[in-house]
Amino acid sequence: MKINRCYMRKILYLLILVSVQLLFSQEKTAHFYTISGKVLDADSKNPLEYATVILKSTDTLNALEGAITNSNGQFSIDAAVGTYTISIEFMSYQTKKFNSFQLTKNTNLGTVHLELDTELLNEISIHGQNKSIEFK
Repeated sequence: MKINRCYMRKILYLLILVSVQLLFSQEKTAHFYTISGKVLDADSKNPLEYATVILKSTDTLNALEGAITNSNGQFSIDAAVGTYTISIEFMSYQTKKFNSFQLTKNTNLGTVHLELDTELLNEISIHGQNKSIEFK
């Protein structure tokens, strides 16, 4: 049985076209997992609303993702599998860091207690004077 050259060429082009389509249609899908937790005041055990949770690259320490705690002190961040530094901050409290944190599954950090930064809470005195103004 003799196969026509033109017919073979068309089949070859079709196979190449399908192969290229399959090659470029495959997406690289990263697995994303959730990091969650709750932030409380270490002394009063009250939730810290609006505390900042930052997910940083371990290599460059650039912020990659972030979240703010809700009224119950809870937060949630979605991120790809990797190694990160997690920083939890709130004004007038000591920053809590989790260095070289490996994210490989959904993770709950549990309850994180932040302590007051007593060095920032010194007394401040403000003195001022008003110039006399005379109306005529």
